[in-house]
Amino acid sequence: MKSEIHDPCPCGSRKQYKQCCGSANNTTETPRLSVSNLLAQALHAHQNGDLDLAESSYNQILQHDPANDNALNLLGVLNHSRGKHKLAVRQIKKAISLDPDSFEFHYNLGRVFDSAKQYNEAIEHYNKAIEINPDDLNAIINLGRIYYLQNKHAEAISLFQRALTMEPNNGSIHGHLSGCYRRLGLISESVKHAELGIQLDPGIDLPVLYSNFLLTLHYSIEHTTETIYQAHLGFQQRIADTLCAHIPVHNKPVTQKNKLRIGYVSPDFKTHSVSHFIGPVLACHDPSRFEIYAYNNHDEKDKISQQLKKHIFQWRDVMNMGDEDLAKQVQDDEIDILVDLSGHTAMNRLLLFARKPAPIQITWIGYPDTTGLKTMDYRITDHYADPIGKTEQYHTEQLVRMPECFSVYSPPEKTPPVNSLPASDTGIVTFGTFNNLAKINSHVIDVWSMLLTAIDTSRLVIKTSALDDVATTHRIRNEFMKRGIREEQLLLLGSDASQYQHLRRYHMIDIALDTFPYNGTTTTCEALWMGLPVIVMEGKTHVSRVGVSQMNNLELTELIAKNENEYVEIATSLAGNLEQLSKLRAGLRHRLQVSPLMDAETFTRHLEDNYRALWLSWLEKERFKGSEPF
Repeated sequence: MKSEIHDPCPCGSRKQYKQCCGSANNTTETPRLSVSNLLAQALHAHQNGDLDLAESSYNQILQHDPANDNALNLLGVLNHSRGKHKLAVRQIKKAISLDPDSFEFHYNLGRVFDSAKQYNEAIEHYNKAIEINPDDLNAIINLGRIYYLQNKHAEAISLFQRALTMEPNNGSIHGHLSGCYRRLGLISESVKHAELGIQLDPGIDLPVLYSNFLLTLHYSIEHTTETIYQAHLGFQQRIADTLCAHIPVHNKPVTQKNKLRIGYVSPDFKTHSVSHFIGPVLACHDPSRFEIYAYNNHDEKDKISQQLKKHIFQWRDVMNMGDEDLAKQVQDDEIDILVDLSGHTAMNRLLLFARKPAPIQITWIGYPDTTGLKTMDYRITDHYADPIGKTEQYHTEQLVRMPECFSVYSPPEKTPPVNSLPASDTGIVTFGTFNNLAKINSHVIDVWSMLLTAIDTSRLVIKTSALDDVATTHRIRNEFMKRGIREEQLLLLGSDASQYQHLRRYHMIDIALDTFPYNGTTTTCEALWMGLPVIVMEGKTHVSRVGVSQMNNLELTELIAKNENEYVEIATSLAGNLEQLSKLRAGLRHRLQVSPLMDAETFTRHLEDNYRALWLSWLEKERFKGSEPF
């Protein structure tokens, strides 16, 4: 749900403009109300998008009445919309100094700080707004969302539950709650609220809520592959079908081209796990054969964004473009192959792909499953993650299998060195995982507890941002203790201030443990880079076979377990031979560097060959249709 700027009638009444000064029958004759009428005119211009007239009118009012708090507040709102953050803060703060008990002023200042990601300041003013008006739904939801972003999950859940008491049938609130519960690893609760969200909200939020629902299903141990696939088909049926009815005809010349235009669409061209996999490919694309377009769906500018931008032929910031306008932009850019890097993850643009603006559309990297879209032609994978003949029936896309691995990894620019084996100094074997808590389900805890019981001197480190929350830390600790694990065998860690510090935490761990059925990807590569072997469990579909692909490409198939007992046996065997484990640790970074998992040049050539083959296949189909002479 998007929050709204609160704008009472400028005359100072708590009524909305249309019910007060905006009324056709409202007339004013006194000198005092001439300013009110000017303010009403300014707000009318503001609401209708004439910002120049609104700004001029607000300034005229303040020339006559410098202490007009409503004009200051609304001028601050206007300047915020124009990106003048500091000026907006000063103006709304001045309005608050004139009327400290104005709900609208505190709410609007909270919005300004919120959009600037100054969350502590936003919290202060949202809290003040709620203190003044405890029943304002937008303020409650916005405050809950910020607490979620700060990993203050108990506070966030409390606020969203409070919001539900006010609007029990609000699908977006259920969606917020689902996200909170997923972050905490409470997957049954998360799925329940995600389902309620898509049942209750048929409006503009439905695509986002539905994508959240589909992502959440992959963490569940209660849903089968078939039910998850059917749920993906529901996204097409409920949301995308109407868009597919207006797919454009791609009147491209049916001839071979020296250069293909490839468009990558993602909100993650920044410091994000996806950048570790798309970055090396962008750097290695052959500019003599391909022109690369990036459709960047975020507004953050960081070091990684700037690095990626250097490898792009045409960079477009598209976060504020609607799907229809973006589809036209893709067509105007004459993109030959459009590549989705998000799937059903946050801030995806799948409704762009539902409009089929490019003749060939591919999904890759960001999501471990089908999109469910009829208009998504292909999905890039490999024969380890998606064995031939085993998973095709669960995809609306045709699978394109890379010859070795489905992606390549590039570590952060600055990383700690690999240290010596911790157990060689302490005599205690330490297992560890840095996967998010949503992946650590009850079955995973059962198996890890079996391992800690089998080696009762060992310990386990779990590190994830959700453990910034004290209540969550207690809950996870209790889950292990219920299974007979001693408190001293567990070390539960939250987030670190930097990526470098995060990676240094691997210095205390000897063996990494992967999660199942939802495998790690970036976390596994990080652990390998830091010298840790990773025990993985073999599943049946991509989401549970990423580890199988990685270990095969490292020629470490002895780390792949087919069942729970094998998982424990592999881990105990490794833990029982510290000399072997130490040698493995010392050589693992080099092994990763020379493996297909980091051979970006070879991977990109294979990827480009696939792009070219798919293009030629499209040309052949068009020639067969007789659309143009070949």
